[in-house]
Amino acid sequence: RTLRRVVPLLRALEALARSSGTTLLMVLQAALAAVLTRHGAGTDLPLATMTAGRDDENLGDLVGFFVNTLVLRTDTSGDPTFAELLDRVRRTDLAAYAHQELPFDRVVEHLNPVRTTAHHPLAQVVVQLHHDYTRDAPGAAAARGLFREGGPALLDTVSTKFDLTFALTELRDADGGPGGLAGGLEYATDLFDAPTAALLAAHLDRTLRAAATDPGVRIGDVELLTDADRLRLGAAYNDTATVLPEGPDTVHGRIARRAARTPDAPALVTDDETVAYGGLDARADALAARLRAAGARRGDTVGVLLDRGAPLVVTALAVLKCGAAYLPLDPRLPEARIRLMTEDAGARLVATDTAHAAALPEGFPAAVLAVDAPAGHDPAPDASEAPRATGDDLMYVMFTSGSTGRPKGVGVTHRNVLELAADRDLAVGGPRRMLVHSATGFDASVFETWVPLLGGGTLVITPGDGTDLAETARAVHRHGVTGAYFTAGLFHVMADEGLDTLRSLREVWTGGDAVSPAAVQRVLTHCPDTVLVHSYGPTETTFASHNQWFTTGQRTLRGAGVHLGQPMDNTRSHVLDDALRPVPPGVPGELYVAGAHVARGYVGRPGTTAERFVPDPFENDGSRMYRTGDRVLWTPDGELRFLGRADGQIKLRGVRIEPGEVERALAEHPAVGQALAVVREDRPGDKTLVGYAVPRAGGTVTEAELLAAARATLPEHLVPSAVVVLDALPLTVNGKPDRAALPVPHRPAPAAGGRRPRNAREEVLCALFAEILDVPEVGIDDNFFALGGHSLLGVRLVHRMRGVLGVERTVRDLFRLPTPAGLLGSPEEGTGEDGAASGLGVLLPLGTRGTRRPLFCVHPGTGVGWAYAGLVRHLGDDQPLYALQARALHDPGHRPRSVEEMADDYLERIRRIQPWGPYRLLGWSYGGIVAHTMAVRLREAGEHVELLALMDVHQTGPGSVSVLPPEERTAGAASEDLAMAASEDLAGAIARIRREDPVLAGFSDAELRAVLRASETHAGLMARHVPGVADTDVLFFTARRPGEPEGALAATWIPFVQGIVDNHTVECGHLEMAGPEPLAHIGRILSEKLSALQKKETRSQS
Repeated sequence: RTLRRVVPLLRALEALARSSGTTLLMVLQAALAAVLTRHGAGTDLPLATMTAGRDDENLGDLVGFFVNTLVLRTDTSGDPTFAELLDRVRRTDLAAYAHQELPFDRVVEHLNPVRTTAHHPLAQVVVQLHHDYTRDAPGAAAARGLFREGGPALLDTVSTKFDLTFALTELRDADGGPGGLAGGLEYATDLFDAPTAALLAAHLDRTLRAAATDPGVRIGDVELLTDADRLRLGAAYNDTATVLPEGPDTVHGRIARRAARTPDAPALVTDDETVAYGGLDARADALAARLRAAGARRGDTVGVLLDRGAPLVVTALAVLKCGAAYLPLDPRLPEARIRLMTEDAGARLVATDTAHAAALPEGFPAAVLAVDAPAGHDPAPDASEAPRATGDDLMYVMFTSGSTGRPKGVGVTHRNVLELAADRDLAVGGPRRMLVHSATGFDASVFETWVPLLGGGTLVITPGDGTDLAETARAVHRHGVTGAYFTAGLFHVMADEGLDTLRSLREVWTGGDAVSPAAVQRVLTHCPDTVLVHSYGPTETTFASHNQWFTTGQRTLRGAGVHLGQPMDNTRSHVLDDALRPVPPGVPGELYVAGAHVARGYVGRPGTTAERFVPDPFENDGSRMYRTGDRVLWTPDGELRFLGRADGQIKLRGVRIEPGEVERALAEHPAVGQALAVVREDRPGDKTLVGYAVPRAGGTVTEAELLAAARATLPEHLVPSAVVVLDALPLTVNGKPDRAALPVPHRPAPAAGGRRPRNAREEVLCALFAEILDVPEVGIDDNFFALGGHSLLGVRLVHRMRGVLGVERTVRDLFRLPTPAGLLGSPEEGTGEDGAASGLGVLLPLGTRGTRRPLFCVHPGTGVGWAYAGLVRHLGDDQPLYALQARALHDPGHRPRSVEEMADDYLERIRRIQPWGPYRLLGWSYGGIVAHTMAVRLREAGEHVELLALMDVHQTGPGSVSVLPPEERTAGAASEDLAMAASEDLAGAIARIRREDPVLAGFSDAELRAVLRASETHAGLMARHVPGVADTDVLFFTARRPGEPEGALAATWIPFVQGIVDNHTVECGHLEMAGPEPLAHIGRILSEKLSALQKKETRSQS
């Protein structure tokens, strides 16, 4: 990026340097530090500059390179004036220059920072000023040719050692006077794009001009906004005004009008009943009369303590008809939590059923009405006319985690919800059949329930906790669901393992936490007719304030990728600094949401309300805006990119968590002196809440005691998965808790001496437990949750059980029977539908632990993949390994019609383990033909294969070239000599196999017949197959054959790949390649290749 500064500015900056006793470089350094601070780089900025290294007179005539790197630490804290910052820079730089002869490498060696190939140590930003003293010197013109045209401070290179390099040259005119500044901004394209570089250059220019004009300006007050920026932030980005459709201004009023117009249209659907709009309204009217008789009045809050189902919706609607607000109380919450919420919301009445009413303790702080009890036991109804609610009345109170350790009840009005439902984008596509499966105490239930009802849609209400993929799929298909919302954590699981369900939906909504771009892209790719909506919005903005829509016409991520989306109708976004001033696009700030979705505030918490709901300085109507605490920035395309939290609030599996609330619950234990709660991600994609506690002096406490205490007072999503008791909390140099230094929680080891697996079926399930829980080994009596499992990991486990073992279990079954023995029941039960228990399933897990991408090995001509088990020891503990086996082994009637059909079948299987690429494939003999075809099919699907390894793979199809003598071609190709079984009697072939193959010798006669049939089938398919072209390199292993030219067999594959064929000769015959010594040789080469791929990926991620 080329920079130029005019002569008047240079003169002004030189004057500023003279008056402050500094140099022009110090002025540039101070300005750059101010800009970087405004861009969110912090207030302690190490900036590098280069020194000539020739201060010693004796070096004057010596040829050599003495340039040294000097790190100048710049402190911008406290929002200083530019003059104050310049004085700080002067003192720091003079101290640094006093030691400029100390080599940079020595400094790095002494400080020993964490080294990485991702960036330069100690400093990643360079500021450099060159002086044009040699303009007329001999060779100066040639030297300038080494630099970019128009930017004489930068060499014309294609790489950079630093993230940012601001290099300027001070030009002189013919008389030696100031000629301006010229230079460039060099940036690492992996981190910055051209618009961002241009923005940094423009802000440096504005900061230099502001400092030259008024050195007393505070760096936070330098005006970075241009008129064009103001226009974009106002008219372009926040043009959302629209008029609410005419009609009643309450939710229940709109639903009553809908019931009068279409009384027979279905409103609620469960497995047991269908309730029409007319019936819903009538049942709610009848219950409202009972609630009024029990004392419910306009302005009250009524608790609703019911499981998800039709009675819950009816009761909530009845509360609204009384003019009151409903308070959802999940029956699964601890009794202490229900009591606290009831008291804080000021609820004088709780509506529940007889079962839950009986469980409430004596002294419960509210009257109780059993909605399923006969009406005759109720008080007489009040004959007076109840005052009617308006749109400004509270509709519901929803509790969120509180930073003070006490949850906060958010009061949301009818108008808030009507505005949410009236958004023009939501009206597209007509009424929805919406899946209602979210927990009743979270705001997703508001979207699932009221938005469809206000739009004339239908609610499909499911039981359970919403995490059972099989139950979700059944409900979607049975009831014709068209739309569903999934929290971010559950969406990631669905993107991995529930694509068939997502594909059948018209709309899929997700949000509540950062969503993986890879998961989004996978859904876009594999669900072409499904609209995907990434939703953003705290509970305080009525479920959502922004949506990012991926319509069926947009199937790829663009621009900022997954971002917060565009403001919804009548909603505005403001990105502000600490003084509530708008920041320019590209500069981080805190997001404030204004408009019709902003809730009334926190019920009974005026102080907290005033802190978070602040007056809107951009409107004159007395409205407020909500301070979200989210750090964001506007991209040049007008998209809001999420950067993180400005406070300690965290999200876990789509649920907002204030660590203070968890910490308070732990600290209430009498033996605890200090407590801390953090979210850890010790395994990629698996976030867990962990508590840390320090006992009081002389006190003792155990992790189990603290977990029990937390479960007694906190809802499930706030209970830590583990608690670590420490002697003391680690502290930073500033005396604050050092969260990065907190130890990894100890994962409970399986019980010593526990029962081992008794058969192949239990062996496979124990391996699945160990893989998902990331523990070395699991016995059949080990508890899933005691070993660190949680509900989302449970979703993955039951899905894997279904795919690998053919066992149908639900997450509810896992909570009821959390051990391998319990989930499998009697060990004498039959095998799964794909034969996994006998080891002949299509997908055979050989090694399931490890964080790397799996290596999938395709069976040779026998159809059996057991031979690859010998690779496990050579590839290391971090490399998952799976074998693919012929379906015909457990389904004797299966006859694939082509190699392509087999490849597609196997790809469907491996996507259950690894939903998206890059993929790693290996095939021996006939398996190499299939593996190559899988690579071709993946290329056609837009996926990438990063490793294709072929073990002595011959082609026998039309037009193929063979390097074997004619007499060896049949035996050496397709079926490892088993194709000859076609010419033998069956009994003789079986006898020969038992004599010659120790692995297959243990098979039953029926299993060996399946192997022989598969071998014959594969030989025929291979003889008809013509390979396509794979877009990948090939790692080829050739069996040594007398007289065969080195690499001849590998060369026959060159026309069928676009990459390089790397051949390795193995000293063995074709049939011996799975022997111990050949596999050790092959495994070593594979391990080196896989490690190289891992290092390459790590570098790219850095």
